[in-house]
Amino acid sequence: MAGVFRFSNAVSDIDKLIQTFRALAGRFADLPADSHFDHNEAARFLAENGLASSLGAIGSEAVSRSFQAKTTALNPLFNQHKSYSEFFRMLGWYAPTSSQSKFHISNFGKLIGSGDLRPDAIRKLVEKCVLHIVSPNHLTNVKGGNILRPFPLILKLMHRLDGIMLRDEIILAVLACQDDRRPDIIDSQASLIKSLRNIGRQALDDAMMELRKANGEYHLKMVDGVRQRVFAPLGADTLPNYTRLPLALCKWLRWATEINIKGLYGPNSIHALRITPYGQELARSLIGMRDIRYEDFAGFDDTSKIAFTAYSNLYHLEVAFNCREAYEPAIPHVIDRAYPIFEHLGLRPFDDPFLFLGYQESPLAISNAADEFLDSF
Repeated sequence: MAGVFRFSNAVSDIDKLIQTFRALAGRFADLPADSHFDHNEAARFLAENGLASSLGAIGSEAVSRSFQAKTTALNPLFNQHKSYSEFFRMLGWYAPTSSQSKFHISNFGKLIGSGDLRPDAIRKLVEKCVLHIVSPNHLTNVKGGNILRPFPLILKLMHRLDGIMLRDEIILAVLACQDDRRPDIIDSQASLIKSLRNIGRQALDDAMMELRKANGEYHLKMVDGVRQRVFAPLGADTLPNYTRLPLALCKWLRWATEINIKGLYGPNSIHALRITPYGQELARSLIGMRDIRYEDFAGFDDTSKIAFTAYSNLYHLEVAFNCREAYEPAIPHVIDRAYPIFEHLGLRPFDDPFLFLGYQESPLAISNAADEFLDSF
């Protein structure tokens, strides 16, 4: 059974998150192809450039204090970058290596880190990346084991639920969703939330407690002088911590605003997200849009998969930047080689909108080959 989709608790300041990545890209993007950087190198760079602190210090003093820790688990700078890296891999900005703790800046990450991008262009790209976060994912191991593209589900549920969702409702109906590819998923998850609202706040709290128990763990503990395995639910703050990034992103991308609302779960005022007109428009566009996952065409030959990956990247960059003209010579070749997949999916090139971004979702070898294919024209 799948668990809860886990976002790292990296930072809730999205501008800082992007600034941090762009600084890392400026430092590490030009490493040789056979080289990499690790948590320690990145953590030192962030501290020395005022982008991370440790034990109340910044710069070289932060490095000195942090790296005196006996283990990496106690090294604040190491763990700050570890949280960043989990999210950057989820976005497709870090490319994996043979080690979980060593990285390259991906080709897509180099685009995000480009000094030529205007703030509005960065926002468009980040929105594309956020919409395409998905599990399972070939570029990173998203903990929880869910089959899930979380942000389109959040938007579609907000649209269905009168434009309002609470943090705990997002946890229960989205992050704990086992499989968002079920045909009835919107109906079932919306019904879940409506039933909790009808019963009242205690029902919401009980549902959260059940989820904490279902995802709890056994720990070794001394009981009457004997070391025993004792089961404990997840801590009260654990599940809410997984929502720090999603909530911040929904607000930063202008999909929703934070409000206080009464009457949803009784007379008391509670915090909630309210969808914006822009968020409503985006949600409506997502309803009925084809949501393609890599597994849908994984059985095809590499030539077709490489071409379809290239097409997906071109399509989404074209929607964001109107850059099709630059790749016009390659387009007939891309469509021809990817045609078996288009036919299989029932997708009309450059006519049918869809969710799938190869930079984030295809295996690294396929994604790199797609870039090489486009660059050959």
